[in-house]
Amino acid sequence: MAGLLPYTIIVILAIIFRVNNITETGRCYIGLARASSIPLLIYDVVINVAAPFISLITDLLDFPIFVPDVGITLVSRYAESEDSTSCPTNTWFDQ
Repeated sequence: MAGLLPYTIIVILAIIFRVNNITETGRCYIGLARASSIPLLIYDVVINVAAPFISLITDLLDFPIFVPDVGITLVSRYAESEDSTSCPTNTWFDQ
């Protein structure tokens, strides 16, 4: 939601500072005044520059840095069991 707040403000500025003029010669000007186009440009540049870094940080946080030793625990319990021909049951839930 925090990313939408600046964009909502820019949309409000674009509605307030719109340009729609017809000159005496019949030429029509439609667009945005600088008061709304400059914040829109700045917001767009910031989002486009920050997006790759946000994506990189998200990918780095998605990579498992710490892997718990659950698999090692299951293997060691299997190795320590008296009957080595069968895997112990419910070892995951017994912890």
